[in-house]
Amino acid sequence: MQISAALAGTAGVERALVAMATELNLDLLPDMGIERPTAASPNDLLVAVVARDGQSLATALDMLEREGLDGVYRRHATVAAATRAGLEALGFRLFADPDHFSQTVTNAWLPDGVEWKTLNKALLERNLVIAGGQGKLAGKTLRVGHLGDVDLDDILAVMSVLEEVMLATGLPATAGAGVAAAERAGLATIAGGSTSREAETVAARP
Repeated sequence: MQISAALAGTAGVERALVAMATELNLDLLPDMGIERPTAASPNDLLVAVVARDGQSLATALDMLEREGLDGVYRRHATVAAATRAGLEALGFRLFADPDHFSQTVTNAWLPDGVEWKTLNKALLERNLVIAGGQGKLAGKTLRVGHLGDVDLDDILAVMSVLEEVMLATGLPATAGAGVAAAERAGLATIAGGSTSREAETVAARP
């Protein structure tokens, strides 16, 4: 709800909904004048925005112009590297081969003994939305999205909450490890002295 309220406060946006695609939330879409999608699962993140008069597009273009395309690409490389390093430091094994890492979303295997429903419930109680795996990967992986207006501080906050939940539920995790690794990888990428993968290798060192 906090994300929805923030998005709704953006210039040109009349209404917004950012929530998991449960039946209850999907039923809200017709009231917003948005057609309900035919293919959606409760594990999907639903982002619905009703804008007016092109103001939201103008605002988005202004943001893009201020940051610049190079800046946008660097920021996405930064948050992607930080996410991967943070998850690995917390014991999550990355799903994708390094040659096919995404700059916009990171999928990782749940560690042994981690039950997705229990983990997700604890995350949602702390206002953190992370998507679970779909299809054959349901209950086996989690997906951290980092596409759009996401920066390093956002990813550090994600790792902090994830650490908190793991420690609170008795899962194996070292306090501060995920945040520290994510920060090192992110800052190394910002510095531009290494590639994203090289930055993650450095971050994984004690």
